[in-house]
Amino acid sequence: MNLNSDSLKISKPKQARSKKTMENILDTAQQMLIDSTFDKANIQEIVKKANSSVGSFYSLFKTKNNLLECLLDRYQDWLIEIVQEYNKQDIPKDMISRASLFIKEYIKVNQQESGMLRARHIYNITNLKSIPKARLQKNELYQQEVERLFEPCMHEINHPNPKKALTFILILLDIFIGDKIIFEEVTNKNKAALSHQELHDECLRLFLNYLEINYEKE
Repeated sequence: MNLNSDSLKISKPKQARSKKTMENILDTAQQMLIDSTFDKANIQEIVKKANSSVGSFYSLFKTKNNLLECLLDRYQDWLIEIVQEYNKQDIPKDMISRASLFIKEYIKVNQQESGMLRARHIYNITNLKSIPKARLQKNELYQQEVERLFEPCMHEINHPNPKKALTFILILLDIFIGDKIIFEEVTNKNKAALSHQELHDECLRLFLNYLEINYEKE
C-alpha cells in the first residue's frame, strides 16, 4: 500500500532500503499498539524493537505522533481500496446484501488491525484539534466511495433524510465495532474470542433498524 508521505510531512524515502526501514518501523509500532505498549514507549524503545536507530527514525518521521499519523494514513488507504474494489464488482444491488458485505469486511479489517483502533484513540485524545488536511480529504474520499456502494439501494431507506442517516449510522457502527473489538477482548482475555458472526448480525440489525429498512426479523 502506498503512503502519501508528503501530505503527512514525513521525509519521503529515497531508496528501497529507506522504504523497508519505514515499513519495519510502522509494522513494529502497529504490533506495539496491538500489545498496548505503544503509548508508554519512547522513540528509543520503538526503534530498538524495530532493529533500527533513532537517526533512521528522525530521517523518516518528525515525532512519535507523526508516526501515528502515518499508520492512520496507511489504514485509511486500505479502507478506501477495499470499498473501491467492491464498487468494481458485480454484487447484489439490494441494501441487505451490500450492508452485510460491507459490515463483514469492516469487522474483519478492524479485528486484524486492532492496533489501528488504538492508534485512532491515542491520536484523537492527543491531537483532536489538528487533524491533517490530507486525512480529512481521505475521509471525504472514503465517504464518497461508501455512498457509491450504497447508491443502487438508497431508495430502500425509509428514513426522512437517507444520505445523512447513512452517514450517521456508519459513524455509530465505527464506534460500536471499535468498542466491541477493543474493550470486550481486553476484558475477556480468558474467554472465547469475540464472534465475528455475532458482531456482524448485531451490526446489521442496528444498521437496518436505524435506516428503517424493511426486512424479516428473526
